[in-house]
Amino acid sequence: MFRVTTGLIPPSVWRSSFGTDRAQLIGHRLDPDKLGAKIPINLSNLDLHLSLLEPTFNNSTFTWALPTAKPSLADISLYYQLRWGLDISAGKGIYNLTGGGAQDTQDDVMSAVFNADRFPGLWAWFARLEKYLAALPDLETAVDPSASDEWQKALHSSPALDEDRLLVPAAADQHPTLDAQRGLVPGVIVSVAPDDTGRDDPTVGTLIKLGVEEVVIKPLEKGEVDVRIHFPRLGFMVRRVGGGKL
Repeated sequence: MFRVTTGLIPPSVWRSSFGTDRAQLIGHRLDPDKLGAKIPINLSNLDLHLSLLEPTFNNSTFTWALPTAKPSLADISLYYQLRWGLDISAGKGIYNLTGGGAQDTQDDVMSAVFNADRFPGLWAWFARLEKYLAALPDLETAVDPSASDEWQKALHSSPALDEDRLLVPAAADQHPTLDAQRGLVPGVIVSVAPDDTGRDDPTVGTLIKLGVEEVVIKPLEKGEVDVRIHFPRLGFMVRRVGGGKL
């Protein structure tokens, strides 16, 4: 569904510096006029996706996407796509998205297919989840960067995890030979990049830990704080760079 809702972005966004940046990420030029002309097709595809989802939500047995007492990740994942699609297709927030390169609008686009009459179950779930999220307490902690002591304390207050605790639990341990055959062992330099877009701008660092679902590296670029970056292996390519270890 992400590709469908992305296809509802107004053409003015692609004409801005944001569009230039996305073209570099994807690896080819983006034609704003052609992308704009595809919005009706993408609305039709969205209509199809919503039709497939509606029976799950038009069911009085389930309050949420799964039979859980509270919303789960399934609810959050679907909600984000729909909320973002409604906003971006209407031109809401595109001034900030494009750094002032395109003006916000109030176009009515996605509601042509996502509304209470056409998909009552999904619409009721969407409103129910928004109400639930709005009632959650705000746990955000803001630190004023100008308050140097507080800023430094926040940066250094989290202790580093032990190496044995770096990986999230998985159903299986790392395969005993597959990664080693590719030279992926702790201490080597690796590059990590998405396997679809952004492949020409990988993150490079020292391999710290590798599991069946996750990879942890220490970036080569020196920052103010010693950090470890965690990537999922699904959707990302991990490649050894150069020869020896560091």
